[in-house]
Amino acid sequence: KNGKYDVLCLWGGYNAFQRMAILAAKKLNIKVYHFENGSLPNTTVMDNKGTNYNNSVPRDRSFYSNIEINFTPAPLVPRDTLSAKPATILPQRYIFCPFQVELDNQILINSPWITNMFQFYEVIEELAKHAPEDCFFVIKAHPNCKQDYSELYKKNNPKIVFANNNSTEDLIKNADFIITINSTVGIEGIMKNKKVITLGNAFYSGYGFAKDARSVDQILYLLSDNMWEVEEEENLKFLSFLQNIYFVPGSWKSPTKEHLE
Repeated sequence: KNGKYDVLCLWGGYNAFQRMAILAAKKLNIKVYHFENGSLPNTTVMDNKGTNYNNSVPRDRSFYSNIEINFTPAPLVPRDTLSAKPATILPQRYIFCPFQVELDNQILINSPWITNMFQFYEVIEELAKHAPEDCFFVIKAHPNCKQDYSELYKKNNPKIVFANNNSTEDLIKNADFIITINSTVGIEGIMKNKKVITLGNAFYSGYGFAKDARSVDQILYLLSDNMWEVEEEENLKFLSFLQNIYFVPGSWKSPTKEHLE
């Protein structure tokens, strides 16, 4: 109030101190902008509503019908691997199920059904009981998550494979389906025209580009849905909107003149 600020800028905007600052700013008619890493490679979010599920990306599929297709796919940002060990040899058919950071806001705030990766593993175990004999589930632990999953590794479920040292891009590219809570891998799966199922709240799901499931039965139904076809042209319109209109080009880690402008 005393500083006569015009704009409040926040990274994310979800912790308690940030939420208090947002409330104060709104009472004083100060604009608020939320920043975050973009879901497309080498992009940044700047949104006056929020980030991730709380962002201002339109949720009406018809909105994208008039978007001009002009999408240039960029190489996915490589994730670290958990060790220098060789990549795991993968089964011919598999469903990719990426783990996320346990205490990330995407799990704490935007995942009403699955609250941690141990519960996610239990869901995958249940799915594996009903999967065809030649279909497997591949998990990659998030390299930035400090959680110890050794008890899951020891289970040695024959239908579940951990591929912590494999390239995420390769895991996406060769998967039959992607089941994610709400991670960036979902968007990357859409870029590769994969069938993506989200188990939590995701801004790219529920209106045509990915499908929502809130139970094991719903996931099994989607996995067996022979009518589900990926609409590649519609995906390109959605991705064109994100790349050319919504996301700020460039990363905050190495800002260019274009990015700053």
